[in-house]
Amino acid sequence: MKSWFFFLGFFVLASEAAASGMLVYGYAYVDGGPMPSGSVVTAMVADSVVGGCSVGDDGLYSVFVRTNRSEYSPVEFYVGWGKATQVVPFVGYGVMEIDLDFEPLTETTTTLYHPPAVTGGAVSVTISDNVLTFGIIALLVVIVYSIKDILMFQ
Repeated sequence: MKSWFFFLGFFVLASEAAASGMLVYGYAYVDGGPMPSGSVVTAMVADSVVGGCSVGDDGLYSVFVRTNRSEYSPVEFYVGWGKATQVVPFVGYGVMEIDLDFEPLTETTTTLYHPPAVTGGAVSVTISDNVLTFGIIALLVVIVYSIKDILMFQ
C-alpha cells in the first residue's frame, strides 16, 4: 500500500515538473489607444487559464504563461470584454514580445428568450440606467394594481 502512495506522489510531482513557461510581453491596445492601466489580461490555452497580469502605464503588460501542454499550442489573450486578435504559439522557456489589439468595449446587449406563440423568437434588448429605473417603477405599479384587483374580487 505504501508503494502505491509513493508511486502516486511521484507521478503527481513528475507531472507538475513537466510544466514549462514562457514570458510574453508588449503593449496592449484597445481601439487604437493604450489599454487603461489596471485592466487585467488573461492568457488561456485550450480553455484553461495559464497566466494573467494587470496592465501598467501606457498599456504595458507582461504575462508569464505556465502550462504542461505541448509545444506550439495556441495561447489566446482575453480582457473582461473580449479577445485579442493575436494568438501566439506556446514555446516552453521562450520569451516573446508582441503587442495585443483588443476590440473596444461596446454597449451591453441582453438577449431574452421567449418561447414562440404564433410567431416570434429571440428578442434583443439594450438597457440603459434611465430605462431600467423606469421599467422597475412601471413593474411596481403593475404589481400594486394587480394586487388591488385581486383583493377587490374576493
